[in-house]
Amino acid sequence: MEVVMSRAPMRCPRCRVEMNHHADTLDEEAVAESPGEIGRALGGVVVAVYTCPECGEIATRRAS
Repeated sequence: MEVVMSRAPMRCPRCRVEMNHHADTLDEEAVAESPGEIGRALGGVVVAVYTCPECGEIATRRAS
C-alpha cells in the first residue's frame, strides 16, 4: 500500500481562512516547470481548485 503525504492546507489570500479543496482539473494553458508535471496524453498541467468558505475566493495550485 502506498502512503501519500497530504499537502499543507491552502489559506485564502484575502481572509486567511483555510480553503476547501473541490477538484483537480487540467489547466491546458499552464506551463510545466518539469517534464514530470505534464502528461503528453493530457496536454496540460493538473491543478487543484479551492474555494474559501468565508469570502468565496477561488484559488488554484499545482496538484501533487
